[in-house]
Order: sequence, then C-alpha cells, then structure tokens
Amino acid sequence: MMTDSSSSPPGTHSGAGRSRILWAAALLALFAFHAGMNAWWLMEDNHTIRTDEEGHMHWARKYYEAMFLDKDATLMQRAVAIARVKPGNPAHPPLLHIIGAVTIALFGYGMDTLVAVNTAMFLITLIGCLLILLRFLDRWRALFTVFVISFVPIVYASSRHFMTDYVSLAIVVWALYALIRSERFRNTGWVFAFAVLNGLGFLARLSLIHI
Repeated sequence: MMTDSSSSPPGTHSGAGRSRILWAAALLALFAFHAGMNAWWLMEDNHTIRTDEEGHMHWARKYYEAMFLDKDATLMQRAVAIARVKPGNPAHPPLLHIIGAVTIALFGYGMDTLVAVNTAMFLITLIGCLLILLRFLDRWRALFTVFVISFVPIVYASSRHFMTDYVSLAIVVWALYALIRSERFRNTGWVFAFAVLNGLGFLARLSLIHI
C-alpha cells in the first residue's frame, strides 16, 4: 500500500516550530546575559587605565580629532588626515583606533564607550563561531558549543578591555567562515569576502601574519 511521503504525523511541524523558537530564545538569552554582564562591569569597574590600553585610547582620540573635528572636511581630506596621524611607540595597526574614533563620534568620548567596542566584537565573534558550527553540527550542539566558548574566562574577560585582541579575533573567525563558504575558492563572492577580511586583519594586528 502506497503512502504520501510528504505527510507527517500530527504535531510534528508544531513540535519542530517550538524547538526552533526555544533555540532562538536560548541564543538571545545567552547574548543578552553577556551584553548585560559587560554593561554592568563597565559601570562598576574603576580599574586604572594604563600601558597598552591607555595607548589605544590615546590613539583612538587622535584619530577622532583627525577624522571628525573639522566638520567641513571632505571625505578625501579626512582620509589624508588619517594618513598623517603618526604611529605610536610601539606602533600598532590603526583599525581598532579608527573604530574607536567612529564610536566616539557616535556616542561621545569616554573610557566605557571605547571599551564597549570589544563587547560588540565579543558578540560578533560568537555569531561567527555559531555560523561555523552550524555547518557541521545540529542547532542545539552548535549553541552548546558557543555557550562553552563564551564562558571561557579569557574569552569573556578580554572583551572588557580596549585592546586589539578582540578585533583581530572577530576578523579571524569571520575569515574562517568566509573560507568555508567559499567552497574551495569556487564561490567568488565568499572568496572576495575572505580576501577583504584578511586585509582588515592586517589593519587590526601585526601578529595576524603568524596565524
């Protein structure tokens, strides 16, 4: 006796729908928890800003002055102003500082405002990890793995400082995702994305060449 292969037992579709909703809710709860904890930490923490973090904040302010203080400057003039910013000692690639400058322009200058950049990079990194894992695992295993990654102490603690580590980490994760999606360099769009992310990586951290 032949049966309709497209038919499913009653409740199957609704059960799958509930599973997807629960999974999405768990994902949002994880992200909300980390964003909320980092926001709380930024409000309560009063540690002294020094060494590399102090230098990165200083250069973010320098780039802000070059990019935004002259309100009448053209895009080309702003690009020239960026090129004229002298590197620090030790010198660092400018991507973190430029992102910091844009953040200052949007939300005003403040140490917590700049540190929040890496909270955003932390969440962007987790999204990239999730997308990579979903290529190989089912939804719940992928989410559990991201949960574990997000609670590794050095992973969440580093997101509470204005350093180059998290920008470069986010770029590496998304470059790996683009590489996987390129299907052995046969998908032109993803190959281009992989190339762009590699270029941004060198603008984020000099040691990326060793990865």
